[in-house]
Amino acid sequence: MILITRPLKEAKILKSLLTEKGFKSHIFSLSSSMQIQSTIKIKKNYVTLLTSIRATEIFIKSKYISTHQPIIVVGRKSFKQLYKAGFNNILHCAKNSKTMISFIEKKLVHIYKKKNYKGIEYCSGYQINQNLLQKLNQYKLPVKRTVLYNMNFKKSFNTVTQKLIEKNMIKVCLLYSQQNAKKFLELTKKANLENHCKSIYFLTLSEEISKILIKSGFDKVKNASEPNQDNLLKMITK
Repeated sequence: MILITRPLKEAKILKSLLTEKGFKSHIFSLSSSMQIQSTIKIKKNYVTLLTSIRATEIFIKSKYISTHQPIIVVGRKSFKQLYKAGFNNILHCAKNSKTMISFIEKKLVHIYKKKNYKGIEYCSGYQINQNLLQKLNQYKLPVKRTVLYNMNFKKSFNTVTQKLIEKNMIKVCLLYSQQNAKKFLELTKKANLENHCKSIYFLTLSEEISKILIKSGFDKVKNASEPNQDNLLKMITK
């Protein structure tokens, strides 16, 4: 059985995909999102940085953002949604934070000067990739953070999920974010399920997520070659 830890809306979609492929799965959403800002007003002449699909969806829904807004985005899914919504000034789409940093270092600084941009507005959740933020600050580009949403995390496993883990019925666990990986480890320790979880295969969306698990003593860990759900599904079918 596969444990799905995504927020409920996304988890239900993933469960349907897994069912179609013949896999049994169980949903235990580690987190849920709450939008903080009802409207977004982007700073003039700033490049918008989007690194999560949730931030992208909130950004697109705003009525006060021009489709000509310069954007740099992480993730093909976010890029596709922006393109479909009519945003026509996407300067770059990176597959992960590392390649985004490379683009900023090699190209954005030049574009920044040429276009007279004033800085980067990092639209995200309350918790962000601190390494990416530190790198941005190194280039001496003005960086403004705009928090669009916050994540609420579960405080313990529910009874069904705990029983499934105790009976070793969970064979695979899918983790999509560093925050969820940390929360899963926290709940595992709280419920004294660490030994039971050692037999679970953890499939993650990125190398950074995998490192969190490996550092905590889990060795059955593998991350997708690219940070998207299609790659995770391919790993499962293999």
